This record gives sequence, structure tokens and C-alpha cells, in this order.
Amino acid sequence: MNWTSIGTIIQERAASVGLQILGALIRYIVGRWLINLLVGAVHRVLTKQKIEPTVMRFAGNALSVALNMSRSILRWWSRSWATSGFRPLHLRR
Repeated sequence: MNWTSIGTIIQERAASVGLQILGALIRYIVGRWLINLLVGAVHRVLTKQKIEPTVMRFAGNALSVALNMSRSILRWWSRSWATSGFRPLHLRR
């Protein structure tokens, strides 16, 4: 066994995994930021319309939950789409 080749393989794998983790962290932060931005916009609109605070909190929480669920579903779907053998005819090469 050549220790330098083993070290090179470990470095390549660590760099690959590190970049994947960094990308996932960036996507998470940007996604949360966008969700908070949308919830804040809805809150401002409801405040201008003088909606009751309880309804505003409910609407903000419901929107936040819906967006977080859709973010999770899209993340799962994109992973399953990339790893599955299924491709629609118009996307096959």
C-alpha cells in the first residue's frame, strides 16, 4: 500500500464532502432568509390592513410551516430525481 496515494484519496474525499456540506449550509441559510423575508412581507401587509394580531401570527406561522415543508419536499424530490433511473422522454439524451 502506498501511503501517499491513500492520503491523496482521503484528501479528495474530504474536499468533496466538505464542499457538499458547505453547499447544503449555504442553501439552508438562504432558504431560511427567504422564508423570513416572505413572512415579514405578509406581516407588514396584514399590519397595514389592521388585521388582528392573533390572525397575523397564525398567518405568519402557517406560511412559515408551508414554506419549510415545501423546501424539504423539494430537497427530497431533487435528490430522488437525481438518483433514480426515471427520466421523462423529453429529458433523455
